[in-house]
Amino acid sequence: MDTGAARAMFEEYASAMVYLEVKNEDGDRKIGSSFHVGEGVFVTARHVVDKCEVLEVGMTEHTYVPIENADTATTFISKDGVNQPVHEVRNGILTLKRGPFLHQDSGVDVAVFQVEQIDPLTPVVRLGSHLDDWLGESDFVLTEAVILGYPPIPKTMRPTLVGTRAEVSTIVDRYDAPHVHFVLSAMARGGFSGGIVLSEYGYALGVVTNSLGSDMKPAELGYMTAVGVEPIYACLAQHRMLPDCQAEGWDDFWNSSTVYFCREFDEHGGAQLIGSVELFDDGKRLYVEINCDDDDAVLNAAVEQTYLQLSGLTLSKTEQRPGIIRIDVQGSYDSNRGPVQAAAHDLITFFEAQGYLKAGSVDWPPS
Repeated sequence: MDTGAARAMFEEYASAMVYLEVKNEDGDRKIGSSFHVGEGVFVTARHVVDKCEVLEVGMTEHTYVPIENADTATTFISKDGVNQPVHEVRNGILTLKRGPFLHQDSGVDVAVFQVEQIDPLTPVVRLGSHLDDWLGESDFVLTEAVILGYPPIPKTMRPTLVGTRAEVSTIVDRYDAPHVHFVLSAMARGGFSGGIVLSEYGYALGVVTNSLGSDMKPAELGYMTAVGVEPIYACLAQHRMLPDCQAEGWDDFWNSSTVYFCREFDEHGGAQLIGSVELFDDGKRLYVEINCDDDDAVLNAAVEQTYLQLSGLTLSKTEQRPGIIRIDVQGSYDSNRGPVQAAAHDLITFFEAQGYLKAGSVDWPPS
């Protein structure tokens, strides 16, 4: 990656970064980093905020975003002799709205939070799609990256965003923490924790976690590591905070809880899946999808039961394909969530009463 490309990446994402000033249980103050993934939602490292009080969330950088309507613009930038209307994004100090929330697995160094009243044109860091199981042992090795974060700089008066270039040195599986970790050639420094590792391909490779060192040596003598994007998606989904812009292309994968059914198991414990109940809940939308491939009467009865149970709600029904009916729920998410979850649970009981056997589940029961 040449200097121009690295600089362009910094300019694009610098104003997606915030620093976190926190106070730990001993009263000591420290600085960590975080990055915006959309809708005022930010990702950081678990150890930055765990058992800490967040004192301040601040954005030090600003940017100019091109806009179409010159009539509403107050700022223009000259580009190739043409005045381009722009909107200035300058968030400054932000107010915490929700969180921080930790990944449900205490061994995963990821946390998320949301702020209030963020500029809607604030840049968003796009998460990659490289889930753990999709990575080979040497994928991304010797590719380049830009790392952004807020390591404290001695004798300075305020947090300052730092950008550094690095290569991916290797990918490791740690015995003390789940998920893929990238080892980076940059020097590990406190304060980079929670920062973003941007792949040369233009998306987030992962979030900076702790330094891998030994014998209680300083962090700077260890290896900088970043955990991949899978636990970031999972943490956002666990807390119903996955922004729509990050959910695109995943076909509702991250916020679905599903129970599968069969009629019988073979001698090896295998089964032909012929039914399922799926509950989708992303903190904004709710739907129940009912699958029954072997008996239309059972499918219709399951749909009728759900409509009766949710008779006070506004529902819409869609046939996804023969044997699959999806029931979308309109209206207030907060008031609808409890009844819809109850209806999904009752559908499982209904299938079992019809002689179906549970043949596995994914993320069930929903949290």
